Amino acid sequence: MYGALGAFLFMLFKTIIELFSNPDFETWFYIILTTAVVTFIVSGIDNIKTKYEIQKKQQKFTPPPVKPTVRKTIPVQNPKPKKKPYQPDDIYIPAHFTAKSANIPEKSITAKEAVNKGFSFQKKSKSVRITNYHGDAKKLTIPAYIDNLKVNEISKKTFCRNQTIRKLLIPSTIRKIGASAFSRSQIEICIFADGLEILPERAFSACRNLKKIHLPKTLHEIGESAFAGCRNLKYVHFPFVCWKIQNHAFAYSGLEGFSIEAPPQRVRNGNAFRFTPLEKNHELIIGNHVDFPQKSGKNYKGRYVLLVGQKVKEIAVPECDWLMFGKNAFNDSHSWISLFMHQAHGSINFDFAFDAVTHSIPLYFYFSSDYRWSLKLPYFVHAYRGTRNERKELPCHPERIGNENESIITLPVGSRLTWYDIQYMSWKTTIQSERKGILYRIEENAFHDRRLAVCILNLTFYATDKKIFSDNCYNLYKVIWYEDNQEIVKYIPCSDVIGAYAHSSLLQAFRQNPDKNHFFDSQVILDAMRKNTSGVHTRQRIFIAADALRSKKRKIDVNTDFFLHYLEKHKEQAELLFQEVSEDYPEYLEYFRDLPFVD
Repeated sequence: MYGALGAFLFMLFKTIIELFSNPDFETWFYIILTTAVVTFIVSGIDNIKTKYEIQKKQQKFTPPPVKPTVRKTIPVQNPKPKKKPYQPDDIYIPAHFTAKSANIPEKSITAKEAVNKGFSFQKKSKSVRITNYHGDAKKLTIPAYIDNLKVNEISKKTFCRNQTIRKLLIPSTIRKIGASAFSRSQIEICIFADGLEILPERAFSACRNLKKIHLPKTLHEIGESAFAGCRNLKYVHFPFVCWKIQNHAFAYSGLEGFSIEAPPQRVRNGNAFRFTPLEKNHELIIGNHVDFPQKSGKNYKGRYVLLVGQKVKEIAVPECDWLMFGKNAFNDSHSWISLFMHQAHGSINFDFAFDAVTHSIPLYFYFSSDYRWSLKLPYFVHAYRGTRNERKELPCHPERIGNENESIITLPVGSRLTWYDIQYMSWKTTIQSERKGILYRIEENAFHDRRLAVCILNLTFYATDKKIFSDNCYNLYKVIWYEDNQEIVKYIPCSDVIGAYAHSSLLQAFRQNPDKNHFFDSQVILDAMRKNTSGVHTRQRIFIAADALRSKKRKIDVNTDFFLHYLEKHKEQAELLFQEVSEDYPEYLEYFRDLPFVD
């Protein structure tokens, strides 16, 4: 092949030379034709050679034998049966126990010995407060006396981030502990002797090695996030008086269970146990269960639901005569829930179960078709009898008539106003009873709406000894109710005039007066005037005094002469302030000009 190509190239080269020496058309034609023929022949020879080489390689290659594939037969598994309600394992019921006092020796040391052991402290006239610790002891007992002075306080962050202490013993002389006193430390065991009453916020937060905590029998309050993040804390015994547990007290801890001292008290506030194995492993966590023997021989069973598990859609209500869902039992992960009853009689209560702030979407309840229990729910909760497909709405909200400016809310017989029950109110709202002569009870923070400015309570009621208007009612300035067929009118300055902090302190007056057994505690107004309330200054007191004088006085109220003298003393400043707000609140200047000391 290469010889022919070489001969062709030689002839081509020779012909080109002759062409240049004697060029004509016929010579050019033969050159082009010869070049095309030779190129075709050469390419055909190359293709034949390539095919021959490929066939030769294929004859030498022998592929390996193919193994036969054997298919394995997998047995068909039956699908897991769908979970049914009324599973007893889904309901956690705490055990009862008898609390025992811890016996911790009360050591008395000198100031020099305390310094040598690593304690920093501050002496008072009759007591000592521990402020820091720099020692290296693994087992530490807090001294009860230093220089014969009682050690009764541990400051905030005293043992924070301590890396040496493993076991801590706290004597009965300690009556006060500061916030975050033991947080982020390596403490594994902590034992309290009886004496401490309040465990502060974040006291043991993020103590990941904490395994055992012995709470004193005198403890009645556990602060916010006190044991948050204690991953190794599995079980807690709550003493008899410890019923006030703040939000997230055990959040993100390893808590799997708890026990309560007999006779049982309510362990309240479901938010304290959020994000724990206790919440994840159970659908219902019972905070208290009591059985009352009756004369008929039958026990009256009561159940207090502390917490509803995450993303629960079906709740099997335990058999009982009285059921109450505790404070913050439901969270914002619940959108609709079906309740199944063992029996169609009794009573069910949702008084503190919902937090209106966390519920950004409505909550729907679906009760069994034979539901006959009494029911009252907040406005963002809707109740139906039946299923989601076949349902009938249950009456559970007070009847309201009106618009954004003025409305009338009619309460059904047997209602009790509790946390955030009355919301979405108008500027002027009248609360009236369905039938005269019915006594209604109004609980703490029952009214919760920022639009409410004038509230008329046209019903017979008994209020709690705590404020019935929440801090969200910052536009409220006038409340009207009736006593002995007489109209009582009370004014307070709204938050636009005196600020939200001072307005919140004045809302405390709208409660049941424990001494006089009447609604509205005028002593709160007088305390604000006498500089007993922080955050209230001369400007605010001028408006408070004017509203106190404008209000209708009762015999049981404090003397109003004090308010009159206060305005007379600051009359020049008062007139300037009233003129400043006269465009929005002209009633202050009009009333001030009618006072006897104003020219």
